[in-house]
Amino acid sequence: MDQELRPLGPKTEKQIISDCAPLMDKKGITPKIDFPEHSVYIYSDRNAVDRIFQNLISNSIKYSSGDISMSLVSDDRSAVLSVSNPVPEDSELDPDRMFDRFYTGDSSRNSGGTGLGLAVVKELTEKLGGSVKAEKEDIKLTVKLELPVSNGLMYVYSGEEG
Repeated sequence: MDQELRPLGPKTEKQIISDCAPLMDKKGITPKIDFPEHSVYIYSDRNAVDRIFQNLISNSIKYSSGDISMSLVSDDRSAVLSVSNPVPEDSELDPDRMFDRFYTGDSSRNSGGTGLGLAVVKELTEKLGGSVKAEKEDIKLTVKLELPVSNGLMYVYSGEEG
């Protein structure tokens, strides 16, 4: 995988909203986004990170039963993106199997998806040395994606971005 500095932060937030706007509008979803005001740079494969974010967020929007929330936190070892969305109360979703190939959960999640999106997220995340997990509490599903900062290489930029 080709590694380069990859910004995560305000610019990423705007791109995510822009890319996912049609799907959010269609479902009447308003995202709650809690990203730092500064960009966090990780040394990683740009295409893989973009694909991971796109799959993770579009999956959350597609299967949400309400508004979604996203947060990004970082330290000198990793950056953690959390994406949460409500799921139907009677959901039979199994968070331990969500990243299995072809897993579509329950009937509420079986809306024409192939069950590959989150499997791709897991595979790419692991290739980048990161981890991803899902937790379900009552009607809230949260997926946490953690990507490492390679060799302690992370830059925090708090100025204007061009």
